[in-house]
Amino acid sequence: MSRLVTHRQLRAEGFDAHEVSRKVSAGSFHRIRRGVYLDGEPKDDRVGRYLVQCCAVLARCGPETVLSHASAAAAWGLPLPWAALGTVHVIQPRRKGGRSRAGVCVHRAKLGDDACLRFGHRVTTLPRTLVDLGRSLDLGWAVAAMDDALHHQRCAHHELATALRDQAGRPGCRGAARAVALADHRSESVGESLSRVLLVQAGLGPDELQHEFPHSNGVDRVDFWWECGVVGEFDGQLKYRAQAMPGMSPDEVLWAEKQREDRLRRRGLVVVRWTWDELLHQPEVVVARIREALATARAAPRPS
Repeated sequence: MSRLVTHRQLRAEGFDAHEVSRKVSAGSFHRIRRGVYLDGEPKDDRVGRYLVQCCAVLARCGPETVLSHASAAAAWGLPLPWAALGTVHVIQPRRKGGRSRAGVCVHRAKLGDDACLRFGHRVTTLPRTLVDLGRSLDLGWAVAAMDDALHHQRCAHHELATALRDQAGRPGCRGAARAVALADHRSESVGESLSRVLLVQAGLGPDELQHEFPHSNGVDRVDFWWECGVVGEFDGQLKYRAQAMPGMSPDEVLWAEKQREDRLRRRGLVVVRWTWDELLHQPEVVVARIREALATARAAPRPS
């Protein structure tokens, strides 16, 4: 099993500088940061490599230092944009003398009861982490993280409100308050969360999430529902996999989805779909498509 070791620990175990250098050259030790090495194989995924960097920073800090912001979010397994994985964030007491440096952002704050252990690492609690994300990330990703925690029942909305109240007056609290107000446990994916924030910001917020339409063989549940008769669906591959029953082929899943959409359209509903690529790179196209669908639905009488 891989482990992080500091230069001081290696000296205590009997390694001298030359032996450490030889192990680094041989690939059995991997230098993570100055004075911190990974004894074993490095992680092969982006978040895993980032967490190793986070742990390496902690290994060089005192016991009062905790991972925070995006770094704590990665430890909690929350969704994050790739751009957030470039800097390690830690909180230290105001009296400590450490400073931000390349790749490390040091925040000064009192933690009180807002610190805990996560897989043996010192991190901010989940509610505090989510509020810190609300203060530091853009609104869409902050809401996505909160939605994820609420949906999986890892955090309650009143805990977010309490953590927000405890951070009152700190920079970014207004953005965090907006994220808390928008957070919704019914959102089932990052794409749905980012889509909802995009639509709310465009003044096109849906009337309901995960609205259900019963039919003779079950229920059709949709991502977004506007009462004028418009259905919005974020097309993510995870949704198709989740809908697939064991033994169903991709073609069978797509056919079932087509039948589902046909049922919705037979109700006289306007169905609008968008993809990850459109959401991330052409959000104005998504907004225009929804706006047009709403105008069409409001202008046309719906069948009863």
